[in-house]
Amino acid sequence: MQNIMQGLKDKEIADNLHISVSTVRNHINKLFEELGVASRSQLISLHYENKLHEILHEVKMENRNLKYF
Repeated sequence: MQNIMQGLKDKEIADNLHISVSTVRNHINKLFEELGVASRSQLISLHYENKLHEILHEVKMENRNLKYF
């Protein structure tokens, strides 16, 4: 995911991870299928949406815990 978020192409990702380009494509296609996205940009957007959701949830939990002090 880090490589995709850096905007690397399949060949660059393959070189970084010491795997074949076809393996990179297979992994990316499986991610697309599992997450219901059709492009790298949608995958990145979904990643940031989930991160934002996690952060907001943590803040909400911290605020809830502060009420007890």
